[in-house]
Amino acid sequence: MVRTVLDLYQGNPPLAMERLDRELDLPIARIFMAAIGLGDATPDEFRLALESQTHAEIPRLRRSINFFDAVIGLAPLFGLLGTVTGLIASFASLKIGQAASSESSNVVGGISEALVSTAAGVIVAILASVCANVFRGLYQREISQIHEFTGQLELLHRRVTERSPAHSNEVII
Repeated sequence: MVRTVLDLYQGNPPLAMERLDRELDLPIARIFMAAIGLGDATPDEFRLALESQTHAEIPRLRRSINFFDAVIGLAPLFGLLGTVTGLIASFASLKIGQAASSESSNVVGGISEALVSTAAGVIVAILASVCANVFRGLYQREISQIHEFTGQLELLHRRVTERSPAHSNEVII
């Protein structure tokens, strides 16, 4: 889609805008549209529009990473909470002065609950960490492509405006 829009923009900017309009669910399309939609923009205005819209899109791209970061931080804490409640249940069932009684199964059950919740919290944190790393890689790749493509569009805009008589620096007498 990006290559098509860049090719269209060189020869027919309105056609490039039509193509972008069909792809507004993509961040790069919204970024391009913000600049191309200005119409008769100077190169500085065009660049500013690209940069502003890029900064607006970055938080949308980070959403998934923020979610996984929260899960990574909270999962071990929930596991720890389960550990504490399991140990509290174990100690509550102990009666001082009693040796191996029927209450010992409650102690074992509480310790088992503590260990299972700790393991579950760690497993969830590990899986979320793997997913977060995948999303971070995708995010970095997307940001890199956005910078590359917006730079290409800005260069094309400069070339188009230099060729356009409306932007010519020549003084007509």
